[in-house]
Amino acid sequence: MSALIKPIVRLNVKQQLILLFVIMLTPILVLNNYGNYKAEQVLKRHVTNAYVELNKQNFAIINRDIDTVNKITSTVIQNPFLQQLNMSGLDPIMERVERYETIEKLLGSYSQGAERGDAIYYSLYVYDPHNYYFFAPNFPQVKKAGVYFFTKEEEPFWFRQAVEQKGRGYLMFMDRLSPQAEDLKTLTYVRAVNNIYLGAGTIGVLVVTKMEAKIGESLKSISLPDGEIYLTDMNNRVLASSTNSTGEIIELPEGAEFGDPEGTVDVITDDFIYVVNNNHMLGQKLVYKVPVKALLQQQNEMKRVIQYITVAYALFGLIIITYFWRSLMTPLQKLAFFVRKYEPGNRVPETPKRGSNDEVSVLISSTYDMARG
Repeated sequence: MSALIKPIVRLNVKQQLILLFVIMLTPILVLNNYGNYKAEQVLKRHVTNAYVELNKQNFAIINRDIDTVNKITSTVIQNPFLQQLNMSGLDPIMERVERYETIEKLLGSYSQGAERGDAIYYSLYVYDPHNYYFFAPNFPQVKKAGVYFFTKEEEPFWFRQAVEQKGRGYLMFMDRLSPQAEDLKTLTYVRAVNNIYLGAGTIGVLVVTKMEAKIGESLKSISLPDGEIYLTDMNNRVLASSTNSTGEIIELPEGAEFGDPEGTVDVITDDFIYVVNNNHMLGQKLVYKVPVKALLQQQNEMKRVIQYITVAYALFGLIIITYFWRSLMTPLQKLAFFVRKYEPGNRVPETPKRGSNDEVSVLISSTYDMARG
């Protein structure tokens, strides 16, 4: 303890006052910064936990929308007219035309309106190697429900993949529906149509286009402060989003790719809060990306207020120390200078006038009187 006090005792009064001011101000600055840091951490954690629960609810709504589409496709698949579709070539041409028109009307009736007049469209793709349905179109369109027949050379790249799923529906992003189709990106729901009467064989594949419009409604129902919402596949390819980034690959921070395979994981970086909901069964992720800056805007305003108070406190302390320096230390310094330079017998200068009768004035006046006596 004495080792710490000795260096302080060696300081002059001016240096001791400066040291006192620093000692008074430093704990306040340290506590202020520490308090702001802990407040930010607590706020981030509470808000992130809220986003985790919101993400789960949002994902449940999206899955409900997908399940609705799945149920409609199940209804379409069970339709007798569709199940009677065959590529034997034994039925008359007029019967084929009637069946084609009936199925196309059926698919058109299931098109559902979405926000701003957009709609999702149900289409059936049938492999017709012998071109029995030559009268039907084979150039699919994104914004049209219909029945399309194709030969071996015209087979879409996704057709075999859908057949291999054996009737399980799934979401898939496509740049185009087939080599002959228009180049228009769309999110699709793809499901193979199996023959339920024979118990074997595939009639075709149902494709629901413009699914981004339907899922987009669920995404827009959630409001994040300047945040972004992405529905992606397991490779982080955007299937639908609250921004215009469908089809792009997004980057997730380290740690967001892991965690509970069938649950949520959150990662807080310096710039963003990520909440990722993984569903390996569906092969999808729901990603929330919220900028920390927007989240902490009110917190930063409070931080600035505290900083202003700290600066005001420092200025007030500086004014107090300056006042005591001018009224106390400066006269004492002059008195010390007089005592050091005074030699008995020399003329004593006039006693300085301070305009007050405090202890310092009494001390200075008594010192000068003793020098004269």
